[in-house]
Amino acid sequence: ALHPNDKAAILAKFKKLYPQYADQLDVYAAGAEAAPMQQVYSFQGEKKIRQFADDPEEAPSGSHTSWFGRNWPWVLLAGAAAGGGIIAAVASSSSSSSSSDPYAAPEQIGDVAEYANQSGLSRIHADEANAAGFTGQGITVAVIDTGVNIQHPDLAANIAAGGYDFLNGTDTITDTNTDVYHGTHVAGVIAAGKNGFGMRGVAYDAKILPIAAIGSNATGTEVASAYDYARTHNAQVINASFGPSDVANQYFISDQAQFFWNQALVEANKLLTYTQGGGIAVFAAGNSYDGNSAANILINSNPTGGGFLPFIRPANANIAIGQPGAYRASEDGTNLQILNADYSALEGHLIVAVAVDPNNSIASFSNRCGVAKNWCIAAPGVDINSTSVGNTYSPLDGTSFAAPHVSGAIAVLLQQHPELTPTQVVNLLLNTATDIGAAGIDDIYGHGLLNLDAAVQSTGPFMVVTGANMSGNQILLNNSSVHAAPAFGNSFANALKSTNIGILDAYTRNFTVSLNDHVSTTLTALDSTTALQRFGQNEFRPKVAIDNNNTVSFTLKAKDGLERAAADSDQGMDFESYSFTHQLGDQVALNVNHRDVRANALGFSEDDRSLLSSQVSSNGVGNPYLDFVSDGYANNVTVDLPWEGRFRATTAMGGPSLSSNSTEGQRNMLAMGEFGFGDNNNSVVVTSGAMIEQTQMLGMSGTGAFALGQGTTTWFGGISGHWQLAPKTEMLASFYGGITSGRAANDSLVQDVGNVSSTAWRVGLVRHDVLQEQDRFRMNIAQPLRAESGDMRMSLPQYRLRDGTMIRQDVNYGLAPTGREIDFEAGYSFTVNDDTKLDFAAMYRRDAGHVAGQNEAIGVSRVSKNF
Repeated sequence: ALHPNDKAAILAKFKKLYPQYADQLDVYAAGAEAAPMQQVYSFQGEKKIRQFADDPEEAPSGSHTSWFGRNWPWVLLAGAAAGGGIIAAVASSSSSSSSSDPYAAPEQIGDVAEYANQSGLSRIHADEANAAGFTGQGITVAVIDTGVNIQHPDLAANIAAGGYDFLNGTDTITDTNTDVYHGTHVAGVIAAGKNGFGMRGVAYDAKILPIAAIGSNATGTEVASAYDYARTHNAQVINASFGPSDVANQYFISDQAQFFWNQALVEANKLLTYTQGGGIAVFAAGNSYDGNSAANILINSNPTGGGFLPFIRPANANIAIGQPGAYRASEDGTNLQILNADYSALEGHLIVAVAVDPNNSIASFSNRCGVAKNWCIAAPGVDINSTSVGNTYSPLDGTSFAAPHVSGAIAVLLQQHPELTPTQVVNLLLNTATDIGAAGIDDIYGHGLLNLDAAVQSTGPFMVVTGANMSGNQILLNNSSVHAAPAFGNSFANALKSTNIGILDAYTRNFTVSLNDHVSTTLTALDSTTALQRFGQNEFRPKVAIDNNNTVSFTLKAKDGLERAAADSDQGMDFESYSFTHQLGDQVALNVNHRDVRANALGFSEDDRSLLSSQVSSNGVGNPYLDFVSDGYANNVTVDLPWEGRFRATTAMGGPSLSSNSTEGQRNMLAMGEFGFGDNNNSVVVTSGAMIEQTQMLGMSGTGAFALGQGTTTWFGGISGHWQLAPKTEMLASFYGGITSGRAANDSLVQDVGNVSSTAWRVGLVRHDVLQEQDRFRMNIAQPLRAESGDMRMSLPQYRLRDGTMIRQDVNYGLAPTGREIDFEAGYSFTVNDDTKLDFAAMYRRDAGHVAGQNEAIGVSRVSKNF
């Protein structure tokens, strides 16, 4: 019918091969002139048939069709005899036999066996993805094929309403291919249910939209109509396990170029409309490869049919006939013309599948990826067991059954990530394939073997979107963290740790992560090693008078063994701080100091210094806000006032002590004024000032997506004093409070920080000569700096939509801790003799670290002996 002039030669070939059917062939040939050429055909086969060839003489070597084609009458006779025997046996059997319903559910075999009954599932790692909850639910896959056995018990629950039979013009759906139930088999690979019997589909909760468009009675317009039907019925995926017929393929081979007739281009345009509306198409590559024929290899080293379409573009239109990838326009396979068309837009919306055998090697019959390698993937296509007639199953070979593995995988991904565009889904599936064959994207396997588990796994780096949509700032999650300071306890940190936020992976897919690994707090437990090293070491603070107006003083720090080893020195002391004072006159002095800001405050006396060195903890001594500039420099101007008064103005720049990397490089600024009245026995100091933290808030820091704004301001004030209660007893007390105005940074999840109030106080008592001369008893009750109120509002990403809009959730976090730390400490020191001193202390921390119910106690002792 395609080449009338060659009819006699073709007829002679068939008569030579099948002389017993010569009469029937003559009758067929006589009516063939009026019959249209069947240009679209399923890539199908009977059980274990690799090629369904129109002309057995032209079938590739290794095809299983020749024997059946030559012996089908005997097969039918044998089948009839066997059938008669079965009927007789059934007739004589008990009437209590199992149900005669041909659609009754098969025997239950359990989930494990059901999964194993479709060998392709394990090879594409479908179970791992399904176990994570991704089963294709909510996704519709249009199976454009020979129809579907919609009553099959493994498919019935997953058939979408609205299927259509374009072959017969009816909405009554059956599978017209009663030889192998091709469309039914395809549908089962995609969405056979998880029900404990039979086998299971890749996307066993997806819906199948059955569209019958492939069959011997097709007129040529059915496929184009099917594409439109899939689009108007909202099928997100089309599975197209069909392509040019074997007759057409033989002309491709003889012409040394694929050709596309007008109706094929009509179909291509309809497919383009479908994909531009957001759909994804999956094509079988074809089953026509014959490695023994150079002419065949030229054509079938590429997909034929729809899988080839994205290669049709202006840049490729003039590829010479006889060269790889050559294509032309033709209606009869003889008059080949340059095809001026462009279907490159299908790339990113279309995947073509080649078939691999159980060893993951290319199947002998499968076309290769070739010029389509950039949108080509490999999937199981040999011994694929799936749904068939009635409630039965059968194993089949073909790229027809590789394609539905891919369609099912796409359904799984679309359920997991509906925010992705079709191009992102296609690229994700291709790029996560397991590389087989030659390294990289190759001409046989394309991107490699479908790997559904890899496709559903998140792939870093992970990004946090801080804006309202994808055009906003995107920050690496690994560069984003929150470090909560001791003043806030752990309530804020714990609340944030238990929060989940939406992030995007390298494919801009939505994933949810806990912030647990990105939130930390300063160690709230008392560092007993540090306390022991410092405890009882009276500061050595020599003062050196340069002249009458200039004095230098300094403190030394004892090195421990590790520090000495690191410095490769036996030197046991190091400079800790120093101070330079210049006396302008009798009443005015200038002072510059380094790392001794608190000790040079007007309200900090020598009794404080002595108490500090003998305490287990340094909490509760002096102005706590000075701790935020303790690692830096301070300038003081001190002026004597009447009535035993003094005024000191201080400016300082520095950071907290470098106890962690989170404070490294921090440079804060502080300015304060102090008025003090009294003498060495009784005095009161009133303090007020302001502190600006560079990027922190009372020591709390955030990086990346959690960055705080620069210039957090704290206004603080306080009162302190000491009083001589008796000749050998004195009391020390202080109270400080502040208001901090936090700031949010640009491009941060932190949107607003309310005013944070904070307090700290202490009461201390020192008694000398209690039991003997030069002994000392001390008590101290203190509350370290604590946030009393305040909150932080964050706008946390949850999910991105396909158009890039970010769905966000505003969350307020209270900053006040759950507990209130109160430190109780008592100590006693005395001299044994001129060379030996003993020092004992014990401390109890209630709600340690401002964490309710977290209590701890410690006792230390030191023996000091001079040699």
